[in-house]
Amino acid sequence: MATEVKSKTKTALAKRTGHYEHLVICGDHRVVTDEPIDLGGENAGPSPQELLAASLASCTATTIEMYAAHKGWEVGDVKVKVEYESAKRGAPTTFNVKLCVPPGLDDEQIRRITEIAAKCPVHRTLEGEVIFNESITIVIDCIASKLLPTAEAIEMFAQGREAAVLMAFRPQPDGTVKLIFTKRRDDLSSHPGQISFPGGASDPGDMDHVATALREAQEELSIPAEEVRVIGALEPMSTFVSDFAVWPIAGVVSPDVELIPSPEEVDTVFEVDVIELAAMREQRELRRAGMTFTTEAFDTHGGTIWGVTGYILARLLDRIHECVAEPVAD
Repeated sequence: MATEVKSKTKTALAKRTGHYEHLVICGDHRVVTDEPIDLGGENAGPSPQELLAASLASCTATTIEMYAAHKGWEVGDVKVKVEYESAKRGAPTTFNVKLCVPPGLDDEQIRRITEIAAKCPVHRTLEGEVIFNESITIVIDCIASKLLPTAEAIEMFAQGREAAVLMAFRPQPDGTVKLIFTKRRDDLSSHPGQISFPGGASDPGDMDHVATALREAQEELSIPAEEVRVIGALEPMSTFVSDFAVWPIAGVVSPDVELIPSPEEVDTVFEVDVIELAAMREQRELRRAGMTFTTEAFDTHGGTIWGVTGYILARLLDRIHECVAEPVAD
């Protein structure tokens, strides 16, 4: 099992190599971590907590040395000792940072070095607000595990004219995951005013159903195909009224991607938390075009989702309900 942590410029990959032993890969470098023997490890390397203290110590020393070089000061070999005490009930984690600089520096230089030491990037990270997005990755990975492999789904048969939709998941900074929906213009000849996933009929130039879903998402909402990470699909379904065979394709879209509705097709675009969708699901009798029928229905802030889209959404929620269940309060 591997756990990957990413930012815009740095990547660290931890890969299990023993009971608690991990190989940590940072660019071209390799570090082995482990837990001490009294905690069940083999002590094959420093513990993650020791690495954290080491990061603070080395970062502090480097920051001091770079500042001294900028000032033209000769500080020789700077030594930084960090003592780390894990958090206990009612008490925060404690780092005791001890600086050892050579004699000969005046009081003002020592004062400035002490101030600069607290400005090292690791120190600022530990002191400041830190955002962790691992819950988003966990939810998306869980969702992907519940879906059909895309290659398997697109080979399945369904009767009707071929079409595809994109079930576009958008992870949010607050840890929630939302789905993107569009409301069609009221003056369209086909399905006016209805809410749907981005999608439409296949074109002759589409390589497959995934290509159809991505093309339609780009045409309707200006979502670049390269900004969508396809994670799976549902079984295709046939629509008896409009005679379409629809392949629902699931993808992840970054919250940084701007959604720009096409004025020719889309009236509005909106997003709904997947947990909220699961909570508002119900079966309802609706009357349309003189016909009464039972449908899956979701009353969202953007309107009521029903019909084919409601059916696809219900099937999606049936598959991924374990991933998006509302946490139970203690």
